[in-house]
Amino acid sequence: MQRRDLEGALTSYRDILEQAPGDAEVWEQVTMIYLLTGRSFEALARLRAMLAQDYPPSPNVQQWRANTLTLLGLAHQKLGNDHDALLAYRQAQAIAPRPSLLPRMRRAEAVVQSAAGRRHQALVVQAQELLALKKFDELVETLRTLLELRPDHIPTLNELATLLCDRKMPAEALPLALRAVALAPNCATFHNVLGLIHRAQSDHEKAIACFQRAVDLEPHAPNYWLNLGVAHKALNHLDEAAAAYQKVLSTNPTHAGAHNNLGNVFWKQGDLQSARQHFQWALNLDPDNADALHNLRLLEQRTSSSPHT
Repeated sequence: MQRRDLEGALTSYRDILEQAPGDAEVWEQVTMIYLLTGRSFEALARLRAMLAQDYPPSPNVQQWRANTLTLLGLAHQKLGNDHDALLAYRQAQAIAPRPSLLPRMRRAEAVVQSAAGRRHQALVVQAQELLALKKFDELVETLRTLLELRPDHIPTLNELATLLCDRKMPAEALPLALRAVALAPNCATFHNVLGLIHRAQSDHEKAIACFQRAVDLEPHAPNYWLNLGVAHKALNHLDEAAAAYQKVLSTNPTHAGAHNNLGNVFWKQGDLQSARQHFQWALNLDPDNADALHNLRLLEQRTSSSPHT
């Protein structure tokens, strides 16, 4: 199937998911297209979410679980996570043995049992432990060591770029994120991370381009639309910011942050009634939202002192 056909099928499946967001069989087809179009990171996240759902036991569900575990293994293997791929393949085989899967299992096993594979897995475990302990300085060094071992390991590039950006080190994060995007140009996650790095450097035009690419690839991801709205608002593109926040709310109407941000845009546009409404909705959804509370109080103070409001 040609890429254009795959993208068309993906659009059709997403239309179905608008009406039936929990349809496991449709999500299975979506993740297969993700894997075929270089979106292994998105496939991995979705497959994990699918496996975390609780379904009543039945032969069909068991077969579906075996298929999903096989796809999970494929996603891990495409991302260079051979240890996790082998675990997923073994779980799938335990449910429904499939001879065609054996060559992939042997390839993953050979990598895992190699000296470099054992060293890589030991560092991955160390990184997970450091993250759990919130020892971020040591985690940065461990991730850098992982990249010395495997310079093009996409999950490590993304994790280190994100961590450095979060720690106010965007200049160091930038080349890592650019490398991840170059290796997986159809992965929305990496475009979003690159956008966050550009935003941290106050390069909002580049941030907008990255966030726009992310939402083009994953139009139902509310956080990407939220980031796009923030970047547009930073450049005073109020109409574009409002459209992005409204897109968040069309996907997730209970997103308090989007309501608060949209309220800010309406306030700047002079629509005080709509601004007040969205600040109040944000507080109804999240009573501890300090930004929304501050904005609502400030708006009430200013409108109460204005005879024209």
